[in-house]
Amino acid sequence: MVLLVLVYLLHRVCLVHQAMYWQLATWILSIRLLKVLSRGYALIELLAVFSILAIITAASIASFSAYNSNQVIEASASDVSSLLHAARSKAMDQVKPAECLNQTLRGYQVGITYPREYNLAVVCGGNTYSLERKNLPEKVSFSTNSSASVLFNAFSGTIANSSTII
Repeated sequence: MVLLVLVYLLHRVCLVHQAMYWQLATWILSIRLLKVLSRGYALIELLAVFSILAIITAASIASFSAYNSNQVIEASASDVSSLLHAARSKAMDQVKPAECLNQTLRGYQVGITYPREYNLAVVCGGNTYSLERKNLPEKVSFSTNSSASVLFNAFSGTIANSSTII
């Protein structure tokens, strides 16, 4: 009878240990699974990161486009201003090009032609000779009221006829 009780207890102990073994194995597997999952990123985390990157990229592209447009306009205005300064400087220095060899130098003129053309010309006697022609870049133009010319008098460099350039 004692033997029967021992066998019964041993069997119960094995069953108890087997259940504990399965519980322990399940617990170990779940911890390993959590460790494997914690090494990577969840889908929602990846979506959040990519959406933030997309927003930052879109904002920077829009900012760069506005900056680039502004730079093109400023460079164009600087080119026109440089040509005006060059005309005034040549008029004051009384630089006489080969076109005006036997004529009296009246001055230098910067002409603006709507929509995008401007030029530097020399005025000798009653004739005007074009020295340099330039165009504004694409998507940049003078105002519709800007078809005008500015003549700088020789010797003094003063403006003979004033115009508004927009």
